[in-house]
Amino acid sequence: MVSDFRSAGAPCLGQRRSMRIPTLVAIGGAVLAACSSGSPSVTGPAPGTPTQILPASITVQSGATSQPVTALPSVKVTDKTGLPVSGVTVTFAVTAGNGSLSGATPVTNSTGVATVGSWTLGASAGTNTLTATAAGLSGSPVVFTANGGSGPATFNITLQYVRPAAAVYQSAFNAAVTRWETAIAAHTGDVNVGTLTVDTACGVPPNTVVTGTIHDLLIVVDLDSIDGPGKILGSASPCYLRNGGRNLTLLGVMTFDTADLAGLNSGGFLNDVILHEMNHVLGFGTLWEGGPPVQNSFVINTPAGTGSTLGFDGPKADSVYVADNGGPRDTVPVEDTSLAGTGRSHWKESIFQSELMTGFLTGHFHPLSLTSIESLADLGYTVNPAAADAFNLSTQPTLRLGEAPGPGVDLSNDVRRSPRFYVDEATGQVVRRSAGP
Repeated sequence: MVSDFRSAGAPCLGQRRSMRIPTLVAIGGAVLAACSSGSPSVTGPAPGTPTQILPASITVQSGATSQPVTALPSVKVTDKTGLPVSGVTVTFAVTAGNGSLSGATPVTNSTGVATVGSWTLGASAGTNTLTATAAGLSGSPVVFTANGGSGPATFNITLQYVRPAAAVYQSAFNAAVTRWETAIAAHTGDVNVGTLTVDTACGVPPNTVVTGTIHDLLIVVDLDSIDGPGKILGSASPCYLRNGGRNLTLLGVMTFDTADLAGLNSGGFLNDVILHEMNHVLGFGTLWEGGPPVQNSFVINTPAGTGSTLGFDGPKADSVYVADNGGPRDTVPVEDTSLAGTGRSHWKESIFQSELMTGFLTGHFHPLSLTSIESLADLGYTVNPAAADAFNLSTQPTLRLGEAPGPGVDLSNDVRRSPRFYVDEATGQVVRRSAGP
């Protein structure tokens, strides 16, 4: 059975922390829940006057020396109520690393966002920094950091499209590929699968064939008309696993409804939705629990005090959850409130809030925490901790970046649940099938 994730029905998340009045926002035909404050301010600048500047993209990334970064630094300018302000000039400047810029003085658009034209890292390996400044605004300057390396990432992700994809969507997929190739620091190995028909295992159109050698990971991407805008967005999952001690993903699938792609893109969610779903293909939430022939399970009944009845007990993720991300206990809380939706496959939304791997994407920035990256190390990947974003459960700016909650995307049922197939890494032959997902 192919499960789905939906754009409608995102909770008004601010209501769990303060009294807010729900509003409705339309994105791509979907009606999404948003929140606005029920207590108007009576002092300070008039509404519409720019008062603060916030990050609108990741603030820490890695890249190759003398090459442009993949994730262009962006900021958002808002008024005192958190609403976007257009027409504000933002100045980007290189402050370390001797890199170069284009489009260094953009003006905020109708959503309050300004993005640098390009940022090319310096020729020497090391830390590059960039600032975004707007005079007189709280939060200025916003600082972006990129760690310049001497060569490309060693982990490879290849995309195979079942149907043609527009350039804007390919760009979003490519950005997610680059981010995960940076976060995973070592090869998992090449496997020659010969000619492999993957439609049954991956739930894609008949006669979909993969041929030749897979270098680490291949993802079959299917962009199809499913049920119109605002309903089923799609699904993601591993299909074929390596038949070895680690049982990591060799081949996976990501399916999206073409009717929703434009809305996700215009709403500013597409890149992060793709990044989130690609992590499910890698194994986040999909390879946590066993079943024949894989018996290990990372999801346990959590001791009291963690905020959830379920927890992820991978030692690497648990360690950084406490030491780096401000967790109160050494078991990472897993979503437990909707077992048919986001439960058992995402971090606990009420605790992790804006983090990328919860079941709801809200606001404008979704940090990829070190806990999420190290959970992949628990699965058996070699990871790069420097690829993580700043994130701490005790620091409100890293949870919401000081902004009012906005419209969101509900990722319920985004994991495709079906039997997995196992491939012998030496011969490339399918050798067995699991009894369940």
